[in-house]
Amino acid sequence: MTLRITFLGTSGAVPTTERSSSGIFVNIHGDKFLFDA
Repeated sequence: MTLRITFLGTSGAVPTTERSSSGIFVNIHGDKFLFDA
């Protein structure tokens, strides 16, 4: 089983005009999930 986690922007939880909020992309054996935090 292959598990790959990619952190997309690790800034704070509150977005600003210069930075967006963080998110996580998970790829588990070809199944893809995007978690927006």
